[in-house]
Amino acid sequence: QAPVWLTSVGKKRLQVHSVMADEISRVLDLWKKHGVLILDEVDMLLHPLRSELNFPIGKKEALDSTPHRWQLPIFILDAIFWARGSRQRLSTATRATENFQLAAAGLSDAEGRILKRIADVISGGVNSQKLQTLPHLILLDKNWYLETLMPAIAPWVLRWLRFNNFVITDWEKDHLLAYLQGGPSGEERYFAERKNRGLSKIPSIQASHEAYRRKMLNLGHEWLTS
Repeated sequence: QAPVWLTSVGKKRLQVHSVMADEISRVLDLWKKHGVLILDEVDMLLHPLRSELNFPIGKKEALDSTPHRWQLPIFILDAIFWARGSRQRLSTATRATENFQLAAAGLSDAEGRILKRIADVISGGVNSQKLQTLPHLILLDKNWYLETLMPAIAPWVLRWLRFNNFVITDWEKDHLLAYLQGGPSGEERYFAERKNRGLSKIPSIQASHEAYRRKMLNLGHEWLTS
Protein backbone atom coordinates (compact mmCIF):
# COMPACT_ATOMS: atom_id res chain seq x y z
CA GLN A 1 0.00 0.00 0.00
CA ALA A 2 1.26 3.46 -0.95
CA PRO A 3 2.24 5.93 1.80
CA VAL A 4 -0.43 8.51 2.59
CA TRP A 5 1.90 11.41 1.74
CA LEU A 6 2.51 10.12 -1.81
CA THR A 7 1.02 12.26 -4.60
CA SER A 8 -1.23 10.82 -7.29
CA VAL A 9 1.67 10.90 -9.79
CA GLY A 10 3.89 9.13 -7.26
CA LYS A 11 1.23 6.47 -6.72
CA LYS A 12 1.02 5.78 -10.46
CA ARG A 13 4.82 5.47 -10.66
CA LEU A 14 4.84 3.14 -7.67
CA GLN A 15 2.21 0.97 -9.31
CA VAL A 16 4.22 0.78 -12.56
CA HIS A 17 7.43 -0.07 -10.70
CA SER A 18 5.59 -2.73 -8.71
CA VAL A 19 4.45 -4.42 -11.93
CA MET A 20 8.01 -4.19 -13.32
CA ALA A 21 9.43 -5.73 -10.14
CA ASP A 22 6.99 -8.62 -10.38
CA GLU A 23 8.01 -9.31 -13.97
CA ILE A 24 11.72 -9.08 -13.18
CA SER A 25 11.20 -11.49 -10.31
CA ARG A 26 9.62 -13.98 -12.72
CA VAL A 27 12.53 -13.61 -15.16
CA LEU A 28 15.12 -14.12 -12.43
CA ASP A 29 13.25 -17.15 -11.18
CA LEU A 30 13.17 -18.54 -14.73
CA TRP A 31 16.95 -18.07 -15.10
CA LYS A 32 17.56 -19.68 -11.74
CA LYS A 33 15.45 -22.77 -12.32
CA HIS A 34 15.83 -23.38 -16.05
CA GLY A 35 18.75 -21.26 -17.24
CA VAL A 36 21.77 -22.88 -18.87
CA LEU A 37 23.72 -19.96 -20.31
CA ILE A 38 23.24 -16.20 -20.55
CA LEU A 39 24.37 -14.81 -23.91
CA ASP A 40 24.75 -11.10 -24.63
CA GLU A 41 24.66 -9.80 -28.23
CA VAL A 42 23.35 -13.15 -29.44
CA ASP A 43 23.20 -11.96 -33.07
CA MET A 44 27.00 -11.68 -33.13
CA LEU A 45 27.62 -14.77 -31.03
CA LEU A 46 25.61 -16.95 -33.43
CA HIS A 47 27.09 -15.36 -36.55
CA PRO A 48 28.98 -18.17 -38.35
CA LEU A 49 31.82 -15.90 -39.49
CA ARG A 50 32.26 -13.53 -36.55
CA SER A 51 31.47 -15.66 -33.53
CA GLU A 52 34.12 -16.01 -30.84
CA LEU A 53 32.08 -18.54 -28.87
CA ASN A 54 34.35 -21.26 -27.57
CA PHE A 55 33.30 -24.33 -25.60
CA PRO A 56 36.38 -26.47 -24.78
CA ILE A 57 35.64 -30.16 -24.44
CA GLY A 58 37.53 -33.10 -23.03
CA LYS A 59 39.59 -33.53 -19.89
CA LYS A 60 40.81 -30.39 -18.13
CA GLU A 61 44.58 -30.01 -18.32
CA ALA A 62 46.78 -27.40 -16.66
CA LEU A 63 48.37 -24.82 -18.94
CA ASP A 64 52.08 -25.14 -19.55
CA SER A 65 54.19 -23.54 -16.78
CA THR A 66 51.22 -23.22 -14.42
CA PRO A 67 51.07 -21.16 -12.17
CA HIS A 68 54.28 -19.28 -12.91
CA ARG A 69 53.10 -18.05 -16.31
CA TRP A 70 50.65 -15.66 -14.61
CA GLN A 71 52.57 -15.10 -11.38
CA LEU A 72 55.40 -13.44 -13.32
CA PRO A 73 53.33 -10.63 -14.90
CA ILE A 74 51.59 -10.04 -11.56
CA PHE A 75 55.03 -9.78 -9.97
CA ILE A 76 56.10 -7.19 -12.57
CA LEU A 77 52.92 -5.15 -12.08
CA ASP A 78 53.47 -5.23 -8.32
CA ALA A 79 56.72 -3.34 -8.84
CA ILE A 80 54.95 -0.65 -10.89
CA PHE A 81 52.16 -0.23 -8.33
CA TRP A 82 54.69 -0.14 -5.50
CA ALA A 83 56.72 2.49 -7.33
CA ARG A 84 53.59 4.58 -7.86
CA GLY A 85 52.91 4.82 -4.15
CA SER A 86 51.06 1.63 -3.23
CA ARG A 87 53.16 0.95 -0.17
CA GLN A 88 50.94 -1.82 1.13
CA ARG A 89 52.25 -5.35 1.01
CA LEU A 90 52.56 -6.87 -2.41
CA SER A 91 49.94 -9.11 -3.99
CA THR A 92 49.18 -12.64 -2.87
CA ALA A 93 50.92 -14.06 -5.93
CA THR A 94 54.10 -12.15 -5.14
CA ARG A 95 54.05 -12.89 -1.42
CA ALA A 96 53.45 -16.57 -2.15
CA THR A 97 56.48 -16.81 -4.45
CA GLU A 98 58.70 -19.53 -3.06
CA ASN A 99 61.59 -18.22 -0.94
CA PHE A 100 60.88 -14.60 -1.83
CA GLN A 101 62.23 -12.44 0.95
CA LEU A 102 59.54 -10.22 2.42
CA ALA A 103 60.09 -8.86 5.90
CA ALA A 104 57.05 -8.27 8.09
CA ALA A 105 57.43 -4.52 7.67
CA GLY A 106 58.22 -4.55 3.95
CA LEU A 107 61.00 -5.64 1.60
CA SER A 108 64.57 -6.79 1.96
CA ASP A 109 67.31 -4.24 1.23
CA ALA A 110 68.07 -5.73 -2.20
CA GLU A 111 64.42 -5.71 -3.25
CA GLY A 112 63.99 -2.21 -1.87
CA ARG A 113 66.90 -0.92 -3.95
CA ILE A 114 65.43 -2.39 -7.13
CA LEU A 115 62.01 -0.88 -6.43
CA LYS A 116 63.51 2.50 -5.53
CA ARG A 117 65.29 2.60 -8.86
CA ILE A 118 62.06 1.74 -10.69
CA ALA A 119 60.24 4.47 -8.73
CA ASP A 120 62.93 7.03 -9.57
CA VAL A 121 62.84 6.14 -13.27
CA ILE A 122 59.04 6.34 -13.38
CA SER A 123 59.10 9.70 -11.59
CA GLY A 124 61.63 10.97 -14.11
CA GLY A 125 59.48 9.65 -16.96
CA VAL A 126 56.47 11.54 -15.67
CA ASN A 127 58.48 14.75 -15.31
CA SER A 128 59.90 14.40 -18.83
CA GLN A 129 56.47 13.58 -20.29
CA LYS A 130 57.42 10.04 -21.28
CA LEU A 131 54.60 8.79 -19.05
CA GLN A 132 51.24 10.25 -18.10
CA THR A 133 49.50 9.50 -14.83
CA LEU A 134 45.83 10.11 -15.67
CA PRO A 135 43.52 8.25 -15.81
CA HIS A 136 46.28 5.77 -14.94
CA LEU A 137 49.95 5.28 -15.78
CA ILE A 138 50.27 5.35 -19.59
CA LEU A 139 53.45 4.94 -21.64
CA LEU A 140 53.91 7.73 -24.19
CA ASP A 141 57.35 6.87 -25.56
CA LYS A 142 58.21 3.23 -26.26
CA ASN A 143 61.87 4.04 -27.04
CA TRP A 144 62.20 5.63 -23.60
CA TYR A 145 60.75 2.49 -22.05
CA LEU A 146 63.20 0.21 -23.88
CA GLU A 147 66.20 2.41 -23.10
CA THR A 148 65.39 3.57 -19.57
CA LEU A 149 62.54 1.82 -17.76
CA MET A 150 63.07 -1.73 -19.01
CA PRO A 151 66.68 -1.88 -17.66
CA ALA A 152 65.28 -0.86 -14.27
CA ILE A 153 62.57 -3.55 -14.28
CA ALA A 154 64.76 -6.37 -15.65
CA PRO A 155 66.60 -6.98 -12.30
CA TRP A 156 63.19 -7.35 -10.61
CA VAL A 157 62.26 -10.05 -13.13
CA LEU A 158 65.65 -11.72 -12.69
CA ARG A 159 65.19 -11.80 -8.94
CA TRP A 160 61.91 -13.66 -9.38
CA LEU A 161 63.53 -16.12 -11.78
CA ARG A 162 66.37 -16.80 -9.36
CA PHE A 163 64.10 -17.38 -6.38
CA ASN A 164 62.02 -19.83 -8.40
CA ASN A 165 65.09 -21.70 -9.64
CA PHE A 166 64.54 -20.82 -13.31
CA VAL A 167 68.17 -19.81 -13.80
CA ILE A 168 71.30 -21.74 -12.90
CA THR A 169 72.66 -20.77 -9.50
CA ASP A 170 75.45 -18.17 -9.66
CA TRP A 171 75.04 -17.70 -13.41
CA GLU A 172 76.45 -14.32 -14.42
CA LYS A 173 73.93 -11.56 -13.79
CA ASP A 174 74.92 -9.39 -16.77
CA HIS A 175 74.50 -12.35 -19.11
CA LEU A 176 70.98 -13.05 -17.86
CA LEU A 177 69.96 -9.39 -17.97
CA ALA A 178 71.23 -9.13 -21.54
CA TYR A 179 69.10 -12.13 -22.51
CA LEU A 180 66.01 -10.87 -20.67
CA GLN A 181 66.18 -7.49 -22.37
CA GLY A 182 67.38 -8.52 -25.81
CA GLY A 183 66.66 -12.23 -26.23
CA PRO A 184 69.16 -14.22 -28.33
CA SER A 185 70.31 -11.07 -30.15
CA GLY A 186 70.95 -9.35 -26.83
CA GLU A 187 72.95 -12.37 -25.76
CA GLU A 188 75.04 -12.14 -28.95
CA ARG A 189 75.82 -8.49 -28.20
CA TYR A 190 76.85 -9.49 -24.69
CA PHE A 191 79.20 -12.18 -26.07
CA ALA A 192 80.72 -9.61 -28.45
CA GLU A 193 81.36 -7.22 -25.56
CA ARG A 194 83.06 -9.99 -23.58
CA LYS A 195 85.25 -10.81 -26.57
CA ASN A 196 86.25 -7.17 -26.96
CA ARG A 197 87.28 -7.11 -23.31
CA GLY A 198 89.40 -10.21 -23.81
CA LEU A 199 87.21 -12.43 -21.59
CA SER A 200 86.84 -16.15 -22.11
CA LYS A 201 83.88 -17.62 -24.00
CA ILE A 202 80.95 -18.89 -21.91
CA PRO A 203 78.03 -21.19 -22.84
CA SER A 204 74.81 -19.72 -24.22
CA ILE A 205 71.47 -19.85 -22.43
CA GLN A 206 70.28 -22.36 -25.02
CA ALA A 207 73.22 -24.68 -24.35
CA SER A 208 73.32 -24.34 -20.56
CA HIS A 209 69.73 -24.14 -19.32
CA GLU A 210 67.11 -26.88 -19.40
CA ALA A 211 63.94 -26.45 -21.46
CA TYR A 212 61.72 -25.52 -18.50
CA ARG A 213 64.17 -22.79 -17.49
CA ARG A 214 64.47 -21.45 -21.03
CA LYS A 215 60.68 -21.21 -21.24
CA MET A 216 60.54 -18.89 -18.25
CA LEU A 217 63.54 -16.85 -19.40
CA ASN A 218 61.83 -16.39 -22.76
CA LEU A 219 58.56 -15.52 -21.01
CA GLY A 220 60.39 -12.91 -18.96
CA HIS A 221 61.88 -11.49 -22.15
CA GLU A 222 58.45 -11.36 -23.80
CA TRP A 223 56.86 -9.57 -20.85
CA LEU A 224 59.69 -7.05 -20.66
CA THR A 225 59.71 -6.22 -24.37
CA SER A 226 56.06 -6.52 -25.47
